[in-house]
Amino acid sequence: MSKNKILIIDDEKNVHYSFKRVFEQLAISSAYSAEEGLEKLSAEKDFNLIICDIKMPGLSGLELLEKLKKDKIEIPVIIITAHGTLENAINAIQNGAYDYLIKPFDFQKLKTVIFNALNLSDKESSAKVESSFKNELIVGDSLVMQEIYKEIAKVAGKDVTVLVTGESGTGKELIAKAVHYYSLRRNSPFVAVNCGAIPSELMESELFGYEKGAFTGAVKRTAGKFQQAENGTLFLDEIGELPPHLQVKILRALQEREIMMLGSSEPVKVNVRIIAATNKDLKEEIKQGVFREDLYYRLNVVRIHLPPLRDRKEDIAHLVKRFIENINKNHHLKINGIAQEALEKLQSYDFPGNIRELENIITRAAIHCHSDRLEAGSIELDSSEELYLNQIEKNIESLANVLFEKGVQVDSFMEKTVLNMLLKKFDYNQSKTAEYLHLNRNTLRKKLKDFNII
Repeated sequence: MSKNKILIIDDEKNVHYSFKRVFEQLAISSAYSAEEGLEKLSAEKDFNLIICDIKMPGLSGLELLEKLKKDKIEIPVIIITAHGTLENAINAIQNGAYDYLIKPFDFQKLKTVIFNALNLSDKESSAKVESSFKNELIVGDSLVMQEIYKEIAKVAGKDVTVLVTGESGTGKELIAKAVHYYSLRRNSPFVAVNCGAIPSELMESELFGYEKGAFTGAVKRTAGKFQQAENGTLFLDEIGELPPHLQVKILRALQEREIMMLGSSEPVKVNVRIIAATNKDLKEEIKQGVFREDLYYRLNVVRIHLPPLRDRKEDIAHLVKRFIENINKNHHLKINGIAQEALEKLQSYDFPGNIRELENIITRAAIHCHSDRLEAGSIELDSSEELYLNQIEKNIESLANVLFEKGVQVDSFMEKTVLNMLLKKFDYNQSKTAEYLHLNRNTLRKKLKDFNII
């Protein structure tokens, strides 16, 4: 088997000597400037990895990265530097660097990073992952977004728990995906769970899995989300919606790195990174006694706060541009942009639904557009009621998918859930509940008996 071939680009001879001494099992080629490195890349097409310094005479490492990106040379690049700044880190990552390391090296960590980079499945699949991620919506030049980019760059390579906070629709899952994508876990699964969309009685089996016979319908052993995310990242969206008994189990998983499947008495070891998100004030939830303080501190090792869109309106133009690009691609349209008047109309609106609402507005406008650009007349701003109903519809769709996967009769489950909710709303007054549902009382009583509610 041929050795993996690495190109080291650094103007310091001792760096080349150190790499050749430590990594004897790799075929190492040396270049002492970015220009020489480009010549070698042009002459030899079989490099598996590039390790490049930032500060060198002539082209810098960051300029080399930009050129590789422009020329579509899809080889993983690890940036090394003695001049570590957040600006360099985020520039390196935004331009496609696989990782960013500070001199002097911890060679054990360096080995891990190098071998993870070499274990990318292949150049084509790596490029597809990168392309897919870059179509996501983490865009914007506002100062607050620049700070978030830096925070992602800092935290991605550190295997710590992250708590992402912000209003609904601000893009919390995209931040979680970015942290995962730039981490050493990037080639393992990213698994997302919406804790607010799944009933508590189903959530335990959804998260931790279950053994055969654990409950009616459990015909085979089934892995939960923790096991599905093995070696990767588990994203717990709307963590504030978790009931207390499941908060305890999540805390145990974080502390002990093990879970207990439903119907089992044997713990299962898991290796996942947890990223949680919430639109709630968890400190206030702690005061109210509905969220565990110990779990909060376990989750809040690093916090990234996403501001609402109304606080970064300078990013609306960038977001609209990205939405139009995606819409043109997905719906085979040829919209060339947005009129200034239409953009100003958007910038004067407060977007209670944040980026998600903006996306809906632009998609709707594009579908009904009769010219080559979006005009002000095609921009219809949602009412808060429509936005609320859209969110409910998405939650119901998410729940229905979970029920279907578990073989639960969707319509019966939904009906039972609604009846329970309405009975509580009307203090278990069956007459008022029947009146609200436009049913006679006998019909309601029969349904309640059929569902074992009474």
